[in-house]
Amino acid sequence: MGRRRNDDLEGLIGPIAVLLFLFGAAIIAFLKALVLVGLICGGLALVGFVIFRLGRRFWERQLDVEAYLPSIDWTLPSAATFDSTWVRLQYPEFPITTHAAADNVVGTSGAWKDVVRKLERFPTLRSASSPHELQQRVAASEAAAPTIVQRAVTDASELAKQKQPGLEQQIQRLQDVEQGLNARVRPKLNMLRDTVEALSSSGFFDRLRAERLNNYLSEYEAQLRSRSSEARGRASRQEQTVRNFLDPAARERTIQERLKQDLTAMREVATSREFAGAAAEVAVIEELSALPAGCLVFNDVKMEAGRYIHFEGKPLMSAQIDTLVLTPTGVFVVEVKNWSREFAHSGEGFSPYEQASRASYSVFDRLRRAGMSVKVRAIIATNGNLPEKGDQKVSVVPIGRLRRYIEGAPPAQVDVAAVRRALGL
Repeated sequence: MGRRRNDDLEGLIGPIAVLLFLFGAAIIAFLKALVLVGLICGGLALVGFVIFRLGRRFWERQLDVEAYLPSIDWTLPSAATFDSTWVRLQYPEFPITTHAAADNVVGTSGAWKDVVRKLERFPTLRSASSPHELQQRVAASEAAAPTIVQRAVTDASELAKQKQPGLEQQIQRLQDVEQGLNARVRPKLNMLRDTVEALSSSGFFDRLRAERLNNYLSEYEAQLRSRSSEARGRASRQEQTVRNFLDPAARERTIQERLKQDLTAMREVATSREFAGAAAEVAVIEELSALPAGCLVFNDVKMEAGRYIHFEGKPLMSAQIDTLVLTPTGVFVVEVKNWSREFAHSGEGFSPYEQASRASYSVFDRLRRAGMSVKVRAIIATNGNLPEKGDQKVSVVPIGRLRRYIEGAPPAQVDVAAVRRALGL
């Protein structure tokens, strides 16, 4: 029984082998056909691409219009301009006053330096030595307004007499710019238009060239209009500026408007929040300059930690301190505020208590890393208003009582020179 089964299997091997051979031959034939089709398609694609490139090159060569395009210089000649810098306002001169700083005071108010930077346009105000003196100079400038205007009008009249002939010629030159541009460009555009018309009535390729050239012609016309408008506007603006300068009434109006702008800028500085802060910081410096010998007062101090430290859950690397006082009884970090009631309760500003606390901790950490155990106290000196204090460990002291507050600190043995070295001051 087993032998018969083996004979049956041996009889099937032949047909199966023949089928596999035929199947393999069919697959090979199919792959050959597929490769042949791919080669034919690739060859046709390559031939088509070559024909396309050659045809396109021929087409572009037939429609090339570069030889017909004119070379055009579109630049507008530069011309001298005359603007309102002729206004010269002479503000009152003030004597240069200097206040010698006390021997124990280093630096000045950071807010005051910011105020002075805003007065760069007004040298007579920048030399003021204090906020109070600046207010006096602003008031004097306002009082002198009629004299300032009269002097400026007189100076401008003399200048107008000197410059009038040259300015009239300058206006004429500017007006000639548009005419010169049209005289330079218009003939070339007319030649191009004639070429377009001639090609339009010629053969097939010439008509196609005419269409392309017509597009260029439209672009050139638009550019000519734009350049002409630019030249015309420049001439018109310059002419108006010159006419205003040569007209006595217009000159005086310009001078009065400039003076009004200047006085407004002066008043804005002298009544700004920054000015109020500067006045308070300067008052603190004057108050602390009377501290006894052995005390040092440093102003506008930036304390660098040199690393990130954490204070009350927030990173702290540096702190800007209004005034730092070193005394034999300890170190005092003074933040100066002169806020209005509205601003203090608006919630807009940074918490002054947190600011003072962070600054004092920065100083404390610096001393602790130097191996020094020194009491560091945070103070807010103010003549204005503050938000609710909460549980912050910061003293609030009126500016007029700040010196006595510091002098009344409990006795201690602090080496002021060593503290200064440790803080890098």
